Amino acid sequence: SSIDLTWTDATGGTEPTGYLIKANLHGSAISNPVDGNPEADGTYTKNVNQGVQTVTFSGLNPSTSYDFKIFPYTNSGSQIDYKTDGTVPTATGTTTDAPTECGHETFDNLQTGSSSYADRSWTGQDGSTWTATNARTDQEITSGNPAICFRNGYIQSGTISGGIGDITMTTKRVFSGGSGNLTVYINGNQVGTIPYSDAEQTSSVNDIDISGDIVIKIVSTNGTDRIVVDDIIWTCYSCNNTPTPPDAVSASQTNICSGSSTTLTYSGGSGDTFVWYAGSCGSTNVGTGNNLTVTPTETTTYYGRWENDCGESACLSVTVNVIQATQITAQPQSQTACEGNDVTFTVSATGDNLTYQWQKDGQDISGATTYSLTIPNVSISDEGNYTCIVSGDCGSVTSDQAVLTVEQTIVITEQPQNITATVGDTVYFYLTVTGDNPSYQWFKDDNEITDANSDTLYLYNVTTNDAGTYHCIVTNDCNSATSENATLTVLPTNIDKLSQKIVIIPNPNDGHFNLSVPYVAKITIYDINGQKVYEKECNSDKNQLNVENLSSGFYLIKLENEKISIFKKLIIEK
Repeated sequence: SSIDLTWTDATGGTEPTGYLIKANLHGSAISNPVDGNPEADGTYTKNVNQGVQTVTFSGLNPSTSYDFKIFPYTNSGSQIDYKTDGTVPTATGTTTDAPTECGHETFDNLQTGSSSYADRSWTGQDGSTWTATNARTDQEITSGNPAICFRNGYIQSGTISGGIGDITMTTKRVFSGGSGNLTVYINGNQVGTIPYSDAEQTSSVNDIDISGDIVIKIVSTNGTDRIVVDDIIWTCYSCNNTPTPPDAVSASQTNICSGSSTTLTYSGGSGDTFVWYAGSCGSTNVGTGNNLTVTPTETTTYYGRWENDCGESACLSVTVNVIQATQITAQPQSQTACEGNDVTFTVSATGDNLTYQWQKDGQDISGATTYSLTIPNVSISDEGNYTCIVSGDCGSVTSDQAVLTVEQTIVITEQPQNITATVGDTVYFYLTVTGDNPSYQWFKDDNEITDANSDTLYLYNVTTNDAGTYHCIVTNDCNSATSENATLTVLPTNIDKLSQKIVIIPNPNDGHFNLSVPYVAKITIYDINGQKVYEKECNSDKNQLNVENLSSGFYLIKLENEKISIFKKLIIEK
C-alpha cells in the first residue's frame, strides 16, 4: 500500500535546496533532523528536490494511518541545514485495504520428478500456459509442494486478465552457488527484482499498478545459480486514487501580442498528471504540468485537469487573447526627384491602434503623423534618409530607410564665346553648367556634331569650312538648356604668316617666357579644360610673361586685338 503527498514549494527569500519528508505510524513521534547529518531515503524517509512538490511512500501496511512532517533544507552533505523552528508542516493519511489476490501459481499442474534441465510448459492455476527454460522439476522449497528450479533462463506466464498491483514469490538457491536477484518483467517492462539466497525467503515487488492484460516474466542471468521458485502470488490492479479537479487555473498574461508566450499554472486538486488541452476539455493535448509555456497564434481557451489510471477530473479553463503584432507590410521606397517637384512616401502596416511618426535622418518631422508623408517643392536641403516609426498596442517597429535624392536642374552659368582663328589653328568652345548628371550635345549651324558630348568642343587644324555658329544643348533627367550661339571666324593663311612672327621663348620652361608680338594685343591663357587662368594687356612688341604660379602642363595662349585672334601652345615644366 502507498500514500501520495503533494505540497506547494516555499517562495521568497532564500529558496530551499530540497525537502526531507519523514513518516511514522499515526500517533508515533517523528524526530527532527539534525543539521550536518543528511538522512538517506527509506520506507519512512524521502528526500525531494525543490520544484517537484510530490512524493509517494510505498510499502506501507494496508488500512493503516500514518503521520508526515516536511522539513525544508538548504545545502547538502555535512553542510546541510534543516529548518526545524517555527511551525513544521504536517499531514496524516490512511492506506487502503489490502489488495485482493488476483492469481496464485502453485505449480500443482507441473509434471514433477525430472532432474534434467530442459524447457518446460504447463497449464497454470490461472488457465494460461506457463513456460520455463533450462528448468528441472525435482526440487521443492516446502516438502510436498511442487516448485520449479531453473538456471540462466526464465519463467513466463501466458496472458492474464485483471492487471497487476503487487507480486510476491518464495525463492531459495539449491546446490552450490551464491546469492543474487531475479528480474521481474510485466509486458516486457522491468518492474523490480526478487532476491534469492541459500535460505528460503518470500519477497515482493509492490505498486506495479498496471491495468489490462499482462504477461509475467521472471528472469535469471546469474550463470550456474540454481533457484527454486514457488507460490507466485499477484494482486489485481485496483484504482483507489480518483483524480480531483484543480481549485484554479490561470495564465501569467491573458492578453498577449502575436508571437509572444504566456505561462499556464494550476493550484489544488490531485492525480498523477495534470494535462492541458486546447479547443475543449480532452481535445488537443498541449502539454502537462505546472508553469507550462504556450505561444498561441490566435485567441485560445486552455483547459486543465488531473488524470491517472483511475480516470480524469473535471476541467477548469482560462482564455488567452492574442492581439495582432505591429508589423509593416509595405516599406517606403527610395525616390529620385527634380528640384521643385512634390514627393510622397507611404508605409502600410497591420496592428491595433496604430500611430505613425516620420523621421528624416533620425529626427522627428513635426506634424508628420499619418501613414503618408508629402514633401512639396523639394530642394537639395530635403535630401536624406526617411523612416517611419509605426506604434500600436503590440509594440513599435521602424520602417526601412527610404532615400530621397534631389537632382538639380541644368543652368548654364558660363556661355561659349566667339572665336577668331587662322587656318590651321586649334580652337575650342566651352561652357559651364550646374545641375546633376548633365549630358552634352554640340551643334554647328543647328546640325548635330557627331561625338561632341562634353562641356568642351575642340576643333583641330581648322579650315574656313569650320567657320560658323556653334551652340550646345545640355540635358539631364529634370530639364534641358540651350547655350547662346558662339561664332567661329577662320581667317585665311596670311594671318598664319603673321602668327609665325610671334615668338615665345623658351618654350617649354618653368613659367618665365619672353614674348615677341608684332602688334599690340591682349594676352589670355587657358588650361586644358578651357578655364581662363591668366590675362594681360600687351602694349609693346617685347614682353616678359611670368606665370610661375601655374602648374606644369599644356596651356593655350590667345593673342587678340580688334582685328585678329591667334592661339599658341604654351608648355610649363617644373
